Amino acid sequence: MQPFSVVLPSSMKIQQRKVILKPDRPCRKAAINQICRICSDKAHGFHFGVMVCRACAAFFRRTIALNLQYHCRFNKNCDITSNGEYPSVRSMCRACRFSKCMKLGMKAESVQLNKETSTDSPATSLTPPINSSINSTSPAALSSPSSSIPAVPTPSSDDVEIELFNRINNIFENAHRHPRTSCDISIIDQFRIGLNQLRIDRQTRHTIQIQELAPYHGTKEFKAIWKDSWEKIGQMAVVEVDMVAEMISHVRPFVDLPVDQRWIIFKKFWLSFARLERGYETYRVLGDDVSDTRTVLYNGQCVSLVAELMKEVDNLETDSDLKTVVTMYRPTRTLMIKGLLNPIKKLKPTEIEFAVMCLHLLWLNPGVETVTDETNSIADLCRQQCFNELHYYYTQQLGISNYAVRLGEFMALMSTVEKYVVKKKENMIISELFSIIKINPACRALASS
Repeated sequence: MQPFSVVLPSSMKIQQRKVILKPDRPCRKAAINQICRICSDKAHGFHFGVMVCRACAAFFRRTIALNLQYHCRFNKNCDITSNGEYPSVRSMCRACRFSKCMKLGMKAESVQLNKETSTDSPATSLTPPINSSINSTSPAALSSPSSSIPAVPTPSSDDVEIELFNRINNIFENAHRHPRTSCDISIIDQFRIGLNQLRIDRQTRHTIQIQELAPYHGTKEFKAIWKDSWEKIGQMAVVEVDMVAEMISHVRPFVDLPVDQRWIIFKKFWLSFARLERGYETYRVLGDDVSDTRTVLYNGQCVSLVAELMKEVDNLETDSDLKTVVTMYRPTRTLMIKGLLNPIKKLKPTEIEFAVMCLHLLWLNPGVETVTDETNSIADLCRQQCFNELHYYYTQQLGISNYAVRLGEFMALMSTVEKYVVKKKENMIISELFSIIKINPACRALASS
C-alpha cells in the first residue's frame, strides 16, 4: 500500500527536538555511489544484509512484519528495475520484488516486529487528566510530552485510574522514545503491524480459561460458576487493555501526541475497538455463517455468558439478581449479533478495511471538550490519509471504482458500535449501583467519561 504523507503546519508541531548532527555510519558511507540491488535506485545502505534503497528496505520490513503473501499475475519474472527514474516500476509486481529480496539474501530474521524496551529509562509516574483535576492544572503542564510532568492532586477514589494511567502511559512513552514502526510506511500498515503483534501476544498472555457452563444448566452450581466466569472475563479485559495500548503504540502520530491527549483518546477508543474487534475476529475465526451466534473470547474460547444465562433464565429464582442481568444485557447482545456481527459476516471486510474502521474510531472525537484544537487537526489529517489510502486500495488493488455503498455499510457499523458503547456504559453504572454483578474496577475506570 502506498503511503500518503501527513504534513503538519509549523503551528501544529507536536514536539520540538534539538537536531544533533551525527557523522555518517560506515554502512551509509558504503552506500555512496552505490545502487539498490533490488530496483537499481540510489542505495541508502545495508538493510537486512543487502545494499538497498530505503523504499525496498521498508517494503521488505513491512512484508515480513505483516506476513504478507503476494501472487505474480504473469510468469514470475517481472522486471522491477526503476533505475532511479521510474520509482513506481518497482511496485508493479510485489511478488517478484519480494522474491528478488529473498534471492539476494535479505534476512527475514533481522526484522524486528517490536523493538526491545529500554531498561535505562525509569518508569514514569503521572496523574491522569480526569475531569476533577484538568481545570486546576495549566495547559502547558498537561500538554507537554515530557516525562517530567508534575503530578496533580487527585481524589483517592481515582486511585484505580491513576494506576491504570501510569501503566498505559509508560507503554506510550516507551514507544515515543523507541518507535515501533517506520515513518516510511502508511498509518494503515503501522496499525496492521500492531494488530499482528496483538494476535501473537494473545497466545501467551491470555492464560485464563472459562469453565463450560452447559453441564451445569438446571443445577445449584450454575449461578456460582457463571459469576466466576464473569469475573474472569473482566480479568481478561484488563490484560487486553495493556495489549491494545501496545497495539496503537505502533501508530506514530498517536504516540507523538501530548500525554493528556493520548489518554483521553485511548479511553474513548478502547471500548469501541474492543467491541468492533470482537465482531471482526469472530468472523475471521468462525467464518460467515449468520446462524452461528457464538462469539470468540480473547483467549480463543467460544463462549457467551449472556446467551448461557438466557438459556438458564427459567430455572432461576423469581428474585434472582441474574434475572435482572438477563433483562439488562439481552438488548445489548441482540445489538451485538444483529447490528454488528451479522453485518460483518455479510460484508466480509478485508483486514485493510477493518484497519481503516479502527483508525476512524481512534481519530474521531467529536464534541470532546478536553481534546485540543491541535489534536483535532492532527486527527483530521490522519483520517484523511487513511481514506485516501482506502481509495487507492479499492481502485488500484481491488479494481472497485464505485465503492460508495460498501463504505456506507461500514459507516452503519460505526453507528452500531457507538450505540453499543453507550448501552454498555449504562449497564456498568446500573450493575454497580444496585450491586447486581461485579464490574472490574479497571474496566469501570476506562468507561468513565
